[in-house]
Amino acid sequence: MGKMTHFGLDIDEVMLADLESLARSTDRSPEALVQDAIGKMLEQEAAMRSFIQAGIDSAENEPLVSQSEVEEWFAERVRSRAAA
Repeated sequence: MGKMTHFGLDIDEVMLADLESLARSTDRSPEALVQDAIGKMLEQEAAMRSFIQAGIDSAENEPLVSQSEVEEWFAERVRSRAAA
């Protein structure tokens, strides 16, 4: 982790009370909980952006499947399950 920097945040009283309660019940500071939550959100957003970019790259560089091909594939799956 790099050098720490202060970051101020305004939250309502209910959220603060919930955060403090969670902090007490997990034996952690409210600041640590917020820091972990922000870290997880940033990781999830980075993963989502990577996933989206992979889809864009695939659409730009690989052959696409037509709507009619997808519909036929789906219909075949429905028929094969009905027959089972």
